[in-house]
Amino acid sequence: MTGTRAVGNGFNTTDGGLILQNDLVYGDRTPISIVTGTTAYAVGTITASAKCTRILFEMPVLSGAVVTGVISIENPDGVVIYQSSVCAEDDTHIIVPDPAVPIVGTNTITLVLSTDPLSSGTGYLTTYLEGNKRSM
Repeated sequence: MTGTRAVGNGFNTTDGGLILQNDLVYGDRTPISIVTGTTAYAVGTITASAKCTRILFEMPVLSGAVVTGVISIENPDGVVIYQSSVCAEDDTHIIVPDPAVPIVGTNTITLVLSTDPLSSGTGYLTTYLEGNKRSM
């Protein structure tokens, strides 16, 4: 197969290398614009039937206050099915949900900060999904 095919919101596979294995894909590096006065952010959605095996969260430096963040995944019913441990500023966090998080339908990813950042910065989030479709 040539070209690009969509496999869910923000996920694509191409002959150019986004296929990591037959059943593993990663999403776009999604920017999160963190601003003064806001502590909760809707990062994006994942529409798939797969398992989330990794989350890469790049937490920016925020100069106004000491801030931590928590990444959550909500299922289509709005129920939190995964919540990360606390992520500190100025660090890249490799989050490995154990067990992997089941993604069925459209799931929402959110970031909640511990306090008003009193400054602004840009964080980034990348998710990795794995399925079980096998060629025979």
